[in-house]
Amino acid sequence: MVRPVPPAVVVGTFAWRLALAFCAFYGWWLYGHDPEELIFLTQSGNLLTGIVFLVVALYGLAIGLAYRREAATHVWRGAMTLLLLVVASTYLGVIGGGTSEAKDAFTHVITPMLVLVDWCFVGRSQNRTRWWQPLTWLVVPSVWLLWYTATDGFREQNTWDAPIYDFMDPQDSSYAGVFTGLVLATIAGAYLLYGIAKLKGAIARAAQPAAPAWGQQYAPYPPPPPQYPPPNSQQTRVRSPFGGA
Repeated sequence: MVRPVPPAVVVGTFAWRLALAFCAFYGWWLYGHDPEELIFLTQSGNLLTGIVFLVVALYGLAIGLAYRREAATHVWRGAMTLLLLVVASTYLGVIGGGTSEAKDAFTHVITPMLVLVDWCFVGRSQNRTRWWQPLTWLVVPSVWLLWYTATDGFREQNTWDAPIYDFMDPQDSSYAGVFTGLVLATIAGAYLLYGIAKLKGAIARAAQPAAPAWGQQYAPYPPPPPQYPPPNSQQTRVRSPFGGA
């Protein structure tokens, strides 16, 4: 049986995810909030994460207060967690970008870390993630990557004759390997998050008190009252002084 969620937990979760959405919006705003720069995955990813977590926070608050249960938002949260992990790992691990400026710290470290913490420790709906649902989390990065490839590294969208990411040039002969590596790494990241969700669910189930065994969940029946005379004893016959038995 699913335990009801206390109102204090609902409100606390709402405040947490509202703060997370604020960090995502703030990082995008610091980067210049220029619509033309949404071709960069950093800007578009943080803006989308802010929008999704704002909706998730409001929806979770409404469902939690109305029905005292957690809203099933794990698919959207998983998608945004994967997206920002791709942003952070590419910027820090592949590009080797710095985080001395606030805009880089928020978009590539703080907000990605917050969404990962949310996935690992906040809420219970991610425990019910099905094996196929991580494949839906690949939609946003896959659409962006296909768009990037089709526009030749967004050369058609910018004023310089170069891809927006130097290590990903569709005109380079090594691009097929880079493309394949990004796809495989993203799939691996999706199922890593899936594994974290399942591990979290297993730990939560193990921490619950064990149900009583059959026969121990009810008090034993009281013994039946004694019968007089005992059913197996011979009854004493009393003769009446007026005859008869």
